[in-house]
Amino acid sequence: MNQELLLYQIMSGRVSCRVCDNIVYIKSPSPEHRLAAQQIYSDILYESEFYGVLTDAQMQEYMIQKGFWSLDEESELSTAGKRMDTLKEEMFNHYAAFKSAQVEKFRQLLLKLRLRAGELFKKKHAYDINTCSGLAMVYQLQFLLSRNVIDSEGNLITDIDDYFIKALCEQYVANRPSDHEIRQISKMDLWRGIWHASKGSTSVFGVSGVALSDEQRSLLGWTRLYDNVNEAASPPVKVVLDDDDLLDGWLIVQHKKQEAEKQGNNDARNIQPNAQEVFIPAETNEDARRIEAMNDIDSQLMKRQRTQLVKTYGKIEEQDLPSSKQEILMQATQAFADRVRNR
Repeated sequence: MNQELLLYQIMSGRVSCRVCDNIVYIKSPSPEHRLAAQQIYSDILYESEFYGVLTDAQMQEYMIQKGFWSLDEESELSTAGKRMDTLKEEMFNHYAAFKSAQVEKFRQLLLKLRLRAGELFKKKHAYDINTCSGLAMVYQLQFLLSRNVIDSEGNLITDIDDYFIKALCEQYVANRPSDHEIRQISKMDLWRGIWHASKGSTSVFGVSGVALSDEQRSLLGWTRLYDNVNEAASPPVKVVLDDDDLLDGWLIVQHKKQEAEKQGNNDARNIQPNAQEVFIPAETNEDARRIEAMNDIDSQLMKRQRTQLVKTYGKIEEQDLPSSKQEILMQATQAFADRVRNR
């Protein structure tokens, strides 16, 4: 499904599903339906446990006993999120240090970790349908869909059998946009224009906050995050904004800086406040171009002047550089002026 179609689906508050060769829609449930569905979930959870259905903890213990799961895999999955954050932080730090080759190295490690975490997640939850919470979630979803499925004219569909509701559940789960897809939509020019025209209000969807769909709330969350990032005192460059992993790394770094400032323990910066010149090695031509762009006109002129001197003399001491001689002369002049004033 293309982004524009997904955007309009989210704005409509509906999810389109094809069931028995017909297109039907699932509208966002009302607070009353959500309340009833939550009650159904609680009731099924209690009843199924009473009749001996395995809880999540019991299922995990059973899977470990049968060799379907292991404590090592559990530890690996539970720490995957933090390890991803560490890799994202490393990606941004190396990007900021003009080390593009290292950025790509960490990107590949992050990709492998994502795939591994996805595999482990599927493996761990393969038998959820046979647990108390799994059964409760199925009954809860079936209730919500059966009360909110409509045709193209907006009429509620009431003639629903077991086959229809099963197919509807499968289509609904498959057609809902992922959080990653919603994040990409939040950056679309089309959506940004609609958002700014509404002056950043939830009324952009034409409903009250309590009636927002889950996808609408997610889209608002991502949109406001990007608004806040762009309004930061020192917002990241476009390359970082367009790269989800780099931006996540930037956000992690900013959060750590804020925490350090609160505790009064700011990390020492690589570039000292009184430093006149800083040498930054570049790994690639793109890194060199970005470093060059950081120099002002005077710095670029000084660099060309020094390059020409090295070409002419082959080797030159720092004190013999024109900029150093000029600085020494200025210091001597200042010292002489101070002596005159103190007479």
